[in-house]
Amino acid sequence: PLQRERSTGKAVTLLWSGLPPHLRDCFICRKEIRKLLKRQMEEKSAQVKLQQISKANEAEHLLEVDRLALSSEKQQRIQHSKAMPAYRDENKRVQPHIYIMHLKLMLSVS
Repeated sequence: PLQRERSTGKAVTLLWSGLPPHLRDCFICRKEIRKLLKRQMEEKSAQVKLQQISKANEAEHLLEVDRLALSSEKQQRIQHSKAMPAYRDENKRVQPHIYIMHLKLMLSVS
């Protein structure tokens, strides 16, 4: 019955004033405990929410880092595939001259 009389603080105070002191203290103590527990639950909820936001931000950052790494690897593969034909063509152009020089050296030594 006391908890239903919450419409005005005055009514609750009047009801409590008519109670024996030990019951009044008990109700006041319970009220304080409820307030404390409610505040703890709100703090815990806020903490969990912040942790979730932090984890989401971290996951987003890791995805971005991964995306950048994959993009960089792709660019390196493209550059490598463009450079290899030029390297191959240069080897083909130089290779006969090296072979001829090698033969001349071998013949001059013998």
